[in-house]
Amino acid sequence: FKILFDPDKPYVMASLRIDKYVEFTRTYNMHDQNLFRYAVINVTNEIFARSLPCEVVSMDNDMFIIMFNDRGQPYGVLQKTIYDLLEDTQDWVTVNLRLSLSGVFSYIGSGLQSINHSYQEIMNLSKYRLIFGLGTVVSPDSLLQQIHEPLKWSSIREKKLLDALSDGNPEEAVLYYKEIIGELKEYTYDTIMSTLLYMTYAVYNLLNMMESNSLNRFDVDFSTFTNRIHQAETLEQVDEGFEQMFTHVSSVIVQRRGNRSSVVAETVMKLIDANYADKGLCLESVASSINMSKVYVGKLFRDTYGYSVADYITEVRLNKTVELLKAGRLHLSDVLNEVGIENKTYFYKLFKTKMGVSFSDFKLKYLHNIVDEEPEKL
Repeated sequence: FKILFDPDKPYVMASLRIDKYVEFTRTYNMHDQNLFRYAVINVTNEIFARSLPCEVVSMDNDMFIIMFNDRGQPYGVLQKTIYDLLEDTQDWVTVNLRLSLSGVFSYIGSGLQSINHSYQEIMNLSKYRLIFGLGTVVSPDSLLQQIHEPLKWSSIREKKLLDALSDGNPEEAVLYYKEIIGELKEYTYDTIMSTLLYMTYAVYNLLNMMESNSLNRFDVDFSTFTNRIHQAETLEQVDEGFEQMFTHVSSVIVQRRGNRSSVVAETVMKLIDANYADKGLCLESVASSINMSKVYVGKLFRDTYGYSVADYITEVRLNKTVELLKAGRLHLSDVLNEVGIENKTYFYKLFKTKMGVSFSDFKLKYLHNIVDEEPEKL
């Protein structure tokens, strides 16, 4: 068995990683996974043999390590050759194995003492699949324009994001999130991850505070969510996770807000039912009794029931008026006093508007019904 790689000569280390690896392990059993790995090793050796005979090793996970010697080519020529060989391998695997591979390669190393450095280099480069995406090839030169300075964090954007989330507006929260993420792509992997974790922590603090101060329960498992960020292969997968969380949180807030609206509207209705005889009963007095803005209570009540607080007070008073008049125990002036109506002229107008007939016609009809019923009683 002849080893084609000579560690004492200048070399390049590369790697290929199986994309969507979690899905791969769920789809295929261990035997089939090993068959796929064997096929990738064989085709990589075959394709690289055209220009740069190599040694390929499966790491028994999602990664394959490729070692090959530099043949003294100018670095620019060597770099293009490596790109072409890795892309040819990716294409073959995509067409024939229905798998996607992402590739990286190191700068030129020399001697056994440099192998660990080259390995660390490709391990670091492989993290940038998060930025460059699935099925790509990343070289050290791909990161030359990276910003190594700390990210200038915008507390204003953070506040806008959290405010949108607490208002139950997922679309606006996603908008501010994407503005923050859009700036990250030029930064190092560590800066990107620390920013994502900071945003997660900021949302965690917000939800904790909201749960402490309200009846909202969001049931967000932040340990699982953090693991999901670490396991994400692309920023799109991270985005999807945040967007799903924002949508879930907002739905809880909106649902609770709807429940709260129903409770408040029902409370207002019960207050009116119990206090309709109070001549000072109005929207302002009802809102004051529950320590809320009259504008807020009025809108909430109308949105819930389709009519205003004033309309409901009038309806309750008219119904009680008719009920008392039919009982026949009180004169009209006494009845109006009982139901909280002070102005008799206003009552006549209101009665006709709501009942469709004048109060006089109503009394005549009611008396006529009483006369008709008397013989039956005899």
